Amino acid sequence: TRELISELEQKMQLESKNLNYEEAARLRDQIQLIENFYFKAQKVVSGDFEDRDVISLAVEGEDACSVIFKVRDGKMVGRQHFYLQNVEEKESALILSHFMQQHYSLTDDYPNQILLPEDAEEQQLLESWLSKSAGHSVDFIIPQIGDKKKLVELAQKNARYLLDDLLIQKEKR
Repeated sequence: TRELISELEQKMQLESKNLNYEEAARLRDQIQLIENFYFKAQKVVSGDFEDRDVISLAVEGEDACSVIFKVRDGKMVGRQHFYLQNVEEKESALILSHFMQQHYSLTDDYPNQILLPEDAEEQQLLESWLSKSAGHSVDFIIPQIGDKKKLVELAQKNARYLLDDLLIQKEKR
């Protein structure tokens, strides 16, 4: 978004320099619309402008739900959830590890940090693989206090809510 705004600003200045004021005004209006949408649509969750994913998991019986909050430049830009099946009698650390392997093998959007509620199985190996794939360091953090801890707790509540909803729908069927 910042790159787009910067590009539009350069075009606006060029149009103004060329005395094409109507086009410059149109570009100015576009910039304002983008800025308004961008800043209103995204909630600031971190003042450090770090790119991070917040991953959480809820498990019950053979079903599980994983939630990922995507935080980019300190702003919440999206939430994804995934239902997992056949997880019965598996440790949550193993489920979390397998989920992250699958998720990050299908994307090229790697954060600098991944916040987790607990250690994942073979966490150091996974961290090394992600860092290599990303081309930069990807650190796993299990926050104990503060805003990061609150984000993980919120992701956990979301995962639990979505899993409960899935289980209700299964029961209805």
